[in-house]
Formats: sequence, structure tokens, C-alpha cells
Amino acid sequence: MNICIVYGEKMASTKGGVESVCHNLAGELIKLKSVRIFHLFINHNDESEIPDVCYEQLPWGNTKEKRLRSQSFVESYIRKNNIDIIWNHNQGGVFHELVYAAGKATHTKVVSVLHNNPSVAFGELIDRLSWYRFKSLEQGRYKDLLILLLKYPFAYLNSFRRSFNKLRHIYAHSDYLCLLSEHFRKEFLKLSKLKDNSKIRAITNPIVPCDYHYSRTDKKNRIVVVSRHVWKQKRIDRIIRIWSKIQNNFPEWELIILGDGANHSDFVRVAEKAHAERLTFVGMQSPDQYYRTAKILCLTSSWEGFGLVLTEAQQYGCVPIAYKSYASLDDIIINGETGYSVTAYKEKEYISKLSELMINEEKREQIAKKAIEHAKKFHIDRIAHQWLRLFEEVIKDQKQH
Repeated sequence: MNICIVYGEKMASTKGGVESVCHNLAGELIKLKSVRIFHLFINHNDESEIPDVCYEQLPWGNTKEKRLRSQSFVESYIRKNNIDIIWNHNQGGVFHELVYAAGKATHTKVVSVLHNNPSVAFGELIDRLSWYRFKSLEQGRYKDLLILLLKYPFAYLNSFRRSFNKLRHIYAHSDYLCLLSEHFRKEFLKLSKLKDNSKIRAITNPIVPCDYHYSRTDKKNRIVVVSRHVWKQKRIDRIIRIWSKIQNNFPEWELIILGDGANHSDFVRVAEKAHAERLTFVGMQSPDQYYRTAKILCLTSSWEGFGLVLTEAQQYGCVPIAYKSYASLDDIIINGETGYSVTAYKEKEYISKLSELMINEEKREQIAKKAIEHAKKFHIDRIAHQWLRLFEEVIKDQKQH
């Protein structure tokens, strides 16, 4: 079985999101003797490549002529390498459309993956308003904020239009469409207004198993945040404000924030204005050592596709708490059993549940041990075999037609 992973960025273990998911799954699938993995990408990086995976950079350009040449290149590549399935990780747009056209021309099935929440446009709108509010108040541009508020109802309606067009486009240009959670199916169909959902499947993102056995002595009174430092989506400002409101009640605890990004300096200013104490920004670090020693992981995102940091933390017995701002959270957190989910953006509820975890050591340990067991369902060997079963279904369907 020859599988070609197609994505704009070259897959890489050190990158976040799609690049690392593709890298890890490719590495696991290549272990199976029946599978060969090929990878077509546009943007190169210096990441070390997986042995036995065939990498190929795709020539690309913005003109119609160059795109036609790119499509011809993809078609030739598929034929030359006897590709059985195109595994398309692009999120719609011109490149997604081009890949589907190449699949049709070569009679090769295209299995697409939607790596995000179907309703991501609404989360983006919330964050855009929050960002403008933060900058306007900081710089005294109150008129700009007022104009934005007046435009908000129109922007909300536009989010429906954008979601409708994008989701229908992705569905139309896929032979199979895989969501990151079965919980996203209802949301996808509601926003796209599609009657047919026969192309849709659901497979969650994987985690690479860690070698860890829970020990109370490993754990410190430490809360950890692992995130890109961007205002859109990640919203680290929320956990900083939450921490500033409870820090005096827990003088023996600390908050550690990993990562970096375009809005790092903004989050530092938020912490300074909130007079946050015992809060440390440690930059880009491997999170494993922090999962191992932290008791709690906090996530305050406006949305996620899956939220791998939650499952990564679970396998180290680091109890996750997150806003229920996206449907796939229900796959990860069984509320009160494998972590805590909080009604989206209800700060008081978040503070209450976080405080309970910090106070009630026995309860936290119970959740931690259940979380470790729960995380095993996301181990990469299990997820890779789910993908293999889907690919076998696709090939069987192709032979029948």
C-alpha cells in the first residue's frame, strides 16, 4: 500500500500541530511491512527525515500557469510511484483543490483531514475582538474599539458565511473526509448545511507513549501551561488573570508557562499589569520534564482541533483543566474523572475547579491515575492502526467501483 502525505509544510517532529502529527504517524505506519510512505510538500525545512519515507518538494507558484505545472507534477508523481491513496492534510484552498484534481486525473482516492474545529471562525472572531480591546485600551484608541463593536453583528454573520463556504469546499474536494472527533460531525453538518455525510470519518490525533510510572514524590505544587504565545486561539492572558486572582490563596504554588510566539511580550505585560507572582516564562522547552513534575496543566484556548497537550499531560499524571470551547474535548476529558472541563469562558467556574484540584490532593491523585490509563487510547500504535483500517476500506471501495 503506497500512501502519499500531501501538505504545504514539510512534516517535522519539532514543529507543532499538523507537521508533528504527520511526522509521528508516518514514522509509525512505515513500521508496517505492507505500507510505504511518500511525502509531497511545498515549504522545506532542515528537520531530519524519517528513513524509508520518500520526500519530494513540489514546485509551486501563485500564477495560474505555475499551478497547472504543479498539478501536472503531482499527477506524474502519483503515476510514477503507484500511489494508492493521497493523504491530504491541507485545510481547503487552492492547494487542496489542486491535489483533488490530480487525484481525479489519476483515479486515486483523496483522503482529507480537517485538523481544526469546524466552527473555528467564531473563535477567531471572539479573539479578534479581545485583541483589539486589549490594544485599544493600552494605547487609548477608544474610537477604534467602538467601531469594532458596532461592526460585530455583521462580522458574526460573515463567520457563518466563511464556515459554510470553507466546509463545503473541503467536503466537495475530498473522497473521504476525516474529522479529529466524532463529536465534530454534528457541528460540521450544521455549519455546512450538507445532507450527505457518507464521506465523513473520525480519527483522533495520536500521542507518542512515554516511559512514566506515577509517583507522588515526582510532583511539585506546580501548574504548567504549554502553548504557542499567540493571542488568536491560545489566549494565555486568561490563565494569567485567573492565576493573579488565586495566587494569594496558594502561596506554595507556582505557574510555569512554556513556549514562545508573536504575542509573547503582550502576555508578559498582561502578567505585569495583573501583578502576577511566582509566574515564570521559561521559553521553548521540551514539555516532558514539566509534565513529569507538574500536578496540573491549564488550557484556556478559544478553540482547538484536538488539544494534544491535554493527552500528553494525562499520560504523565498531570491533571488537565480546559474550557469546553470545542467539541472534541469530550474525547479527552471525562469531567471529574480524567480532568476537568469548564463551561467556555466562565472564569469563576474555572477558578473553582482549579482551586479544588490544588486543595484536594486525594481527588487530584485519583484523577491523575485515571488520566494515565485514559491516555492509552490515544497511543500512536492504536491510532495508526485506525488509519490503516480506513486506508484498507478506501482501497476496497476503489476496487469495487
